[in-house]
Amino acid sequence: MKRFVPWLVIIVGLLLLIALVVRQCRNGGAANYQTATVTRGPITQAVTATGTLNPVVNVQVGSQVSGNIAKLFADFNSQVKAGQVVAQIDPALHQAEANVKIKQGALDKAKADLEHCTITSPIDGVVISRNVDVGQTVAASLQAPVIFQIANDLTKMQIDSNVAEADVGVVQVGQDVDFTVDAFPMRIFHGKVVQVRNAPITVQNVVTYDTVIGVSNPDLKLKPGMTANVSIIVAHKDNVLQIKNAALRYRPAEATPAELGSRSPGPMGARGSGGRERRTSGRTVYLLSGGQPKPVQIKTGISDGVVTEVMEGLKEDDRVVTAELTSKSPAASTPANPFSGGPRRFP
Repeated sequence: MKRFVPWLVIIVGLLLLIALVVRQCRNGGAANYQTATVTRGPITQAVTATGTLNPVVNVQVGSQVSGNIAKLFADFNSQVKAGQVVAQIDPALHQAEANVKIKQGALDKAKADLEHCTITSPIDGVVISRNVDVGQTVAASLQAPVIFQIANDLTKMQIDSNVAEADVGVVQVGQDVDFTVDAFPMRIFHGKVVQVRNAPITVQNVVTYDTVIGVSNPDLKLKPGMTANVSIIVAHKDNVLQIKNAALRYRPAEATPAELGSRSPGPMGARGSGGRERRTSGRTVYLLSGGQPKPVQIKTGISDGVVTEVMEGLKEDDRVVTAELTSKSPAASTPANPFSGGPRRFP
């Protein structure tokens, strides 16, 4: 009897070792899941675009007669008033022509040409461009040459932004706008949509629509021509259930065709150029139950591109799967054979 006891102990030990190795192999291939908690908070859905800052009123001042620029009374950044003289064309030639035409009975036209030698500003504003110098000759035979560009009031500007056709349907007059410019990257400026123009702009088969945004510029930090990175606020909700968008994209490898079909966004589920996911009905997410993902149908609302509103199907503090992580230990990847040990040891 004593002879069989050592063998019994050895056999029991081997069985336990085999059971342990088999368990490690199974656990080594098991999937671990990354999850996110359903929380409450605000969501802001926005349409992004780029645009250019421009004066609200920008007037070109030209000459109706040809001649040499004799004097300039305004320069870049000069403040001018309506009716103020900004340039003078040498009137000598026109004065001589007037003297001749007086004798020929064409006095009215000669006087008009003489008056046009004095160029005045049509509006109050600031000179943003001067295109001539003193002594330069301007020719008005075919088209009036532009001498100055005058902006009416730079404390009030506008952004002409290009909104994609996929997003223009949700943009409306009166919506709030946040934007930044490269000159002040850490500062957020604000404005409002004042006009959505109907004329399409097509560039390389990409259709956009000019959306005009009114901007207040009291400190004159914003300059004409600056590029604005625009975010138009189209929807905002406070204290709503929300999940990460990664949970909407996750699908387990063994998902059924019906579950995969619920993911298809369809015409209302595409992502717009502004980075937002459009509202869809019948989305599927996976709750972690008993260590395994369980499909749940939910109804979603607005999205900011990172999180999405949950209208039905989940409650606060639920944990939804966002990714699958398969971890294999070295022992699990190459299970050891209990019957083939390492180097033989001798007592």
